[in-house]
Amino acid sequence: MKKSGLHKYPSNMRISTLFMALVMMVSSCTFYQNVTRSTINNSVKRTAHNDNFNHIIVHNGNAYWNLRFPRVKDEFIIGELEPLNPMVDSCYRLSLTKKIYRGKGDDHLHNQLHLHVDEFEANGNQVVIPFANVTKIEVEKEKRGLNLLVNTAITAGPIVGGLTLFLAIVCGCPHNYVYDGNNYYFNNTLFTGANAPSLERDDFKFLPDFFPDSSTYRMIIKNEEKEIQYTNLLEMIAIDHAMDVKVVPTQNGRILTVQSPVLPVSAKNDAGEDATLYISSEDDLFYGFDKTGADDFSHIFAKFPVQNDGKNAKVVLRAKNSQWAGLVNRSFNTLVGKNYSKWKKKNHSKSAAELNAIREKSGIPLLFSIRQGENWIPLEAVQLVGDIAYNDVAIAIPEKYITGETLEVKLSTGFKFWELDALYMDYSEPTDFSVTTITPSSVIGTTNCKSEVSNDDHEYMIHSSKGDSAIVEFSNVPPAMEKRTLLLHSKGYYTSTEEYNGKTEWKTIAAIRRAGGLSYFSKTLFEHYSNAAKR
Repeated sequence: MKKSGLHKYPSNMRISTLFMALVMMVSSCTFYQNVTRSTINNSVKRTAHNDNFNHIIVHNGNAYWNLRFPRVKDEFIIGELEPLNPMVDSCYRLSLTKKIYRGKGDDHLHNQLHLHVDEFEANGNQVVIPFANVTKIEVEKEKRGLNLLVNTAITAGPIVGGLTLFLAIVCGCPHNYVYDGNNYYFNNTLFTGANAPSLERDDFKFLPDFFPDSSTYRMIIKNEEKEIQYTNLLEMIAIDHAMDVKVVPTQNGRILTVQSPVLPVSAKNDAGEDATLYISSEDDLFYGFDKTGADDFSHIFAKFPVQNDGKNAKVVLRAKNSQWAGLVNRSFNTLVGKNYSKWKKKNHSKSAAELNAIREKSGIPLLFSIRQGENWIPLEAVQLVGDIAYNDVAIAIPEKYITGETLEVKLSTGFKFWELDALYMDYSEPTDFSVTTITPSSVIGTTNCKSEVSNDDHEYMIHSSKGDSAIVEFSNVPPAMEKRTLLLHSKGYYTSTEEYNGKTEWKTIAAIRRAGGLSYFSKTLFEHYSNAAKR
C-alpha cells in the first residue's frame, strides 16, 4: 500500500544533497574506531582466532608489548613479546581519544587486537596467556559502516559539504571518558535521548574496572556536540558480588543477578529468518533490525523455555543504537528546515508522557512485549542508550505472565534503529551482593561543580558550549572483596543548538508522523542510497 508523501522521497533533491554532504574526502581514506568486546562466552578465543589482525598487543597494568608469532593452542595464546612499533602505538593512542578517526598512513598500522591480562607465564620473551586471564578485549578496527557510507556517496554522484556533518550526528548527549592509568578512554554517553527538559531521566552505564583494588576512579564528562547539557546527578555504584555471578541493572537502577543464562530455542525476524546466530552470545555480531513487518516496524520474535516455574524470571538484552538512526534523525530535522526552532520549542512544551508516546509510535525505543494468548502485552520500552558501546539492560518479568512451558517475547523498533548483540533469560535465585553509592570527591571544570551533581535536585552542571568539560574523581571506592562491578548513575537532559534552513516539507512530515512512518522513512532512505551505490 502506498504511504502518502513518502513514496516520493527518493526524488527529494534536498535530502540527496544532505546525504552527499557526508563525504568531502579522498575516496581512498579509511576510518577506524576502538571497540571494547566482552570476555565471556569464549569470545576471547573466537576473537583471537581472527586472522585479520595485523597486531596483537598484550597489556599488563600500564605496560604493553607486541605479541610476535602468535598462535592459539587449546585455551591459551602463545607468542613472543617485543617492543611495540611507535607508529602502531600512535594509532592506538589516537583510537582512545577519538571515537572515529581517519587512518594514519598504511593500513598495516591498524586492525589491532589488544588483550588486557592480569597475569601470564613468561620464559624470557616467550609467553603463554590463558584466555581465562584476559580481563578486557579492545579491537582497533575499520569502521565499516562509515566507509560504506563514504563509498556509497562517492558512487552515487556529486558530493558537497564535509565529513564533519556525519560525525556531528552520530550521538548527542554528554560523553564519558574514563582514565585507564595512562589515557582517557571513550566509554559511553549519558542519558541519551533526553533532549528536552521534560525528558530528564536517570541513566545507568557500566564502567570498566581497570584497577579492582584501587579506591579512586577518574573520568571526564565532556560536551562534544552543538548542545547545552544539564547534568543533575553523577554518582558511582560499586557492587561486590561472587565471581560466578553477573549483575545487570534495570532501567530504573534495580540490580538483578544472573547465574544461568538461558538462550532462546528460536528467534525469527519479520522475514521468518533465523536470527539466533546473531543474538546468542556477546560477540559484537548483532542483528540490525533490517527487515520489517506489515506495520512497517522491525521485530524479533523469540521463544524461551520456562524454568523454575517462572520464578525470578528476567530477560537481559545487550544492545546499542545504530549510527544509521542518527542519520535518519538528522534527515528528519532537515525536512523541518527553517521551522526547526519552532518545532523544537513546541516539543519542549510537551510532557514526558506525550513525548514518549510519540517516540513509541515512531519506533525510536526498543519495545519489549510478551505474548498472552493471541495478544502482545507491551512490558517495557528500552530508551536510547547511544551508539558508542553495547549496554546490558535487565527486564524483570512478573510471574503472572508466565503460564506455559514456553515464553514468547517480541522486540520492536524502527528499521535499522538498533543493533541487538545478545538476548537471553535467567531464572536463578537472587544471590547476595553489596552495593556502595559514592558521590564525587571533586568535579572540576571552569568552576567546581561538585555540589551541582552530588544530589538529585534542581541544580545542574551546565555545559553550554562544545568543548566544555569537567574532570570527575571518586574516592573511597571500596576495593573488590570478590568481584567488583561499577556503574555510573547519571541524571540530566540536553537541548540542541543546531539550526536548519530551507523549506519545510510538510507533506512528508505528515506521513512520517503516522504510526510506523519514521521506520518506513528510514527504510525508504536506506533503499534509495543502497540502490544508488549499485548503479
